[in-house]
This record gives sequence, C-alpha cells and structure tokens, in this order.
Amino acid sequence: MWFTESAGNAIGRISMGGEITEFPLPTPAAGPNGVALGPDGNIWFAEHAIGKIARITPQGQISEFGGFAPGGRPLAPTATTDAVWFSDSVGSRVSRISMCGDVTEYSTLRAGSGPRAIIPAPDGNLWFVLAEGNAIGRMTQSGAMREFPLPRHGASPRGIALGEDNEIWFTQNVTNLIGRMDLSGRLLGEYAIPTAKSGPRAMLALSPDRLFFGEHDAGQIGEMVLGSGLYVEKAAGGGESNFRPE
Repeated sequence: MWFTESAGNAIGRISMGGEITEFPLPTPAAGPNGVALGPDGNIWFAEHAIGKIARITPQGQISEFGGFAPGGRPLAPTATTDAVWFSDSVGSRVSRISMCGDVTEYSTLRAGSGPRAIIPAPDGNLWFVLAEGNAIGRMTQSGAMREFPLPRHGASPRGIALGEDNEIWFTQNVTNLIGRMDLSGRLLGEYAIPTAKSGPRAMLALSPDRLFFGEHDAGQIGEMVLGSGLYVEKAAGGGESNFRPE
C-alpha cells in the first residue's frame, strides 16, 4: 500500500508484513496529497502546495510535472484507462494528465465551487464533489459538465465512491449525512450518521456493497453495508459499535 506524507514531504510504502519504506520528494515542501494507481503501473500523486502532479515507479523513481494554470492546487488524483484526473479546489478546475505529462484543464461551471474528491464511473464520465458549490458534478472526458445541487444548504460534500448498482455515494461534511445518487443525477436518498457532528470526509468502496468513510471530527472510521442499512463505527483507539438507523 502506498501513501503520502504531507508534512514529511515523502511518499511511503508499507508491505503486507508492515515494513515501511519512504521516498523523499525532490522539491521541498511539495505537500503530497492523494495517490492513484495509473494505467502505466506507476503511482501518481498530487503535489498540492507547489501546484504539480508527480509519479513514482514501484522502484521509487520520482518525476514531477507542471504545466498547470498559475495558483492551481491539485487534489485527489484518480485514474482511467489512459490518463490520471484530479481536481483543483482553488482554481475550480478538473484536469487531466496523460502518461507522458500533457495537461488539459476544464473549469467548473461556477468559480469558487471547490471541486475535491473525484472518481470515474461506468457511464464513462468523471463524478466529483463540489464542496463550496454544494453540489455533485459530472463531466465527460471531453470536458462537458453538469451540476446536481444538493437539497440541504451548506452540506459541503467531500468524499465520493461508486457503490452497488453503479450508484454514486458521497459524504456531506456539515450536515453529517451520506448521500446516494444515480447516474442520471437523481438524488435517491440521504442517510444520517449515528455519531453527531462526525465530520465525514473521504470515502472508499472496497467492494460494491461495503463503503468506508472517515469521520474526521469524531476520530472514527465508519462502514456502511449497502442494502442492509447497517453502520459500523470503529474508534481510533479500538472498540466497535453497530447502528441500524431508522
């Protein structure tokens, strides 16, 4: 497993046996953020603080790529079959970088909308959250965009994942909810997290029917078993609680 060390300015790798290897970045204070396995077999990551995207080979060789609009701050890389995509929350852009380093940038429909987590979906589009725009975004790989506003003011969506039946699931940081949307942009439901003010952020689907998400403000990991309505919350210091919301 590969991970970023934002303050340590390095990329880390941990083996299944727990052995950790660290690879320092060539540029100081680059602010590495987010990792994705690229179609070329390398690990790609954002250098948020310096406005670049970088890649590291399995052997640890690092390359950095610029070519972005001034002031851009890339985040949350994700991969498709031929490219790596990432969001730019400061510049309100969703961007693509080819495996040879060519960059294409697409502006969101509104300035200041704050795009963050982004995923590819089976419909061939990229789906992403608009944390400041209070919406979920959808973009074709040629750059055509649509936004789907959320019903609750100031929900601040942060994490996004693809669940069973190819539905889009996302966290709502401020309203403490998990949202569910189909690929047409229709909101299918919202589900309350048992712990109040848990501050849900990043979300990951490890299988089509099990979603994991970080409860940043509560110091817990949440798990949602789709179809059952069952939540499992795991505290950082150990212990587990099961909830079945009404």
